[in-house]
Amino acid sequence: MAKKATTPKINKYTYTPIDFYNDIRILKILKGNQNDPLMCMLFPSAVPSSSRHSKLESYPYTALSYFWGFDDDASHQVEMFHDTGVREGVAIVQLATSRVFHVRKNLDKALRQFRSPYSDVNVWVDALCINQKDNIEKKTQVSRMNEIYSEAEEVVVWLGEGNTETRKTFKLLRSILNLQELDKLIKDTNKYEQWMLIVKLMRLPWFTRRWVIQELALAKKATVQWGPERMLWKDFADAIALFMTRHDEIKAYLEKPKTFSDKQDHDAHLGLIEPQALGANTLVDATTNLFRRSDDGKRIQDRLVDLEVLVSSMFLAFEASEPRDTIYAVLSLAKDTMPRPKSIGRPPWMEDANHSAGKFFKAVFCRVAFIYQYFGSVPVAKELSPPPDPYSVYLDDRIAPDYEKSLTDVCADFMEYCIETSDSLDILCRHWAPMPKRPTKSEKVRLRIEGLKEQTEHRPTWIPSIEGHVYGEPLGVFEGRKNADSLVGCVERRNQQHYGASKGLKPAVMFGKNKEMPPND
Repeated sequence: MAKKATTPKINKYTYTPIDFYNDIRILKILKGNQNDPLMCMLFPSAVPSSSRHSKLESYPYTALSYFWGFDDDASHQVEMFHDTGVREGVAIVQLATSRVFHVRKNLDKALRQFRSPYSDVNVWVDALCINQKDNIEKKTQVSRMNEIYSEAEEVVVWLGEGNTETRKTFKLLRSILNLQELDKLIKDTNKYEQWMLIVKLMRLPWFTRRWVIQELALAKKATVQWGPERMLWKDFADAIALFMTRHDEIKAYLEKPKTFSDKQDHDAHLGLIEPQALGANTLVDATTNLFRRSDDGKRIQDRLVDLEVLVSSMFLAFEASEPRDTIYAVLSLAKDTMPRPKSIGRPPWMEDANHSAGKFFKAVFCRVAFIYQYFGSVPVAKELSPPPDPYSVYLDDRIAPDYEKSLTDVCADFMEYCIETSDSLDILCRHWAPMPKRPTKSEKVRLRIEGLKEQTEHRPTWIPSIEGHVYGEPLGVFEGRKNADSLVGCVERRNQQHYGASKGLKPAVMFGKNKEMPPND
């Protein structure tokens, strides 16, 4: 029997506008016991790094890093109170009105786990603290994610509500940190089950989510939590790294289940997976190798990897529910997208055919004016033209977050940017581009109710789809190799290029662009 389509839950809570260029919203989880109804309040706050531009006070908070969920059934209720200006005490509830807000199961479990029976808890969680239906706010706040996560008192990685193996898994991870204990475990040939615990852990959905890279890498302090079990990320990462150093020895146990019950385990095939290709291993490496940090580890002094490598090579094992986030989610990690004077204009062959002469001369004037300003030769007004948002001052407009652009244009602009900055056409031969977003269940119901047809954006063939990558789509790593390696070689090894027919001639390309978003995108 066909499953009856359910009508999407309607959120009755209305967001109060904030100065989203300078401020954020914080979610206050009101104190309560585990099974009490969830009661929360959203209130505005400055972020310490931008507090001088804000009229608000800055409040400490914990940032949550979590997996949204596979389904779009946001059916779990949160009673959301409107802000009264009161930050502590029973007056929060007594003086405020509230409305129902629906969240997904995983977030509901996380909020209940973090709630305290004794005091209110301040957290930042993207699904609630950003008005997801306001694309301008979303664009601006997404551009500030690096600030939000780096300024948090702590980043908590929520792996999920846990299961019967959670406690055993974390106990094993703590044991591995003791090298003598690790040697003892390796020598015990009857420990197939325990090594499978780690492989299963590395397959949890959180490790496939693209945004977690930034959320974790920028944290001053990070904690991993799976149900009630907690562990510092530093210790967690060390345990995974030690597991990987002994993987060749452990692999023998994983490939050959020892007992009849082991062979009946429906997860037994997981032992054949190469953990090097899993997101968990990539994250451990990335948090160590993406940056050069200060001696105390709290400040990032240099970023070491460029955007093309992050998007088209290093983080292909991670997916995003919003395809544009394939690029946007790693912008703050790249060495070539960090704060610098705005890049004004671009090579003439990359300008649109209808680009006016006036715009061209304005770009030239701005560039010259900046040079004079930089060397202190002439006074120049701070703002020749007000930017639409703070991040655009630093980012090339082709890669700045813009959810109004079609996915085709986002990919084309990224490829133009890569070709210009790398002086190479290799990006055309690397399979990285995400698949177009498919309508969710609730969106399909809405389309059916409104009598509209489901439409999907069609991309040109010159945008290389991730389906042609070695493992196909991001989660294809669990099924093994599907395709051959790229003919242009590894993007991280530009000094080992296989081909050079152009003899160093600089590339010149022009991509066709969509002028409008496709319907229902």
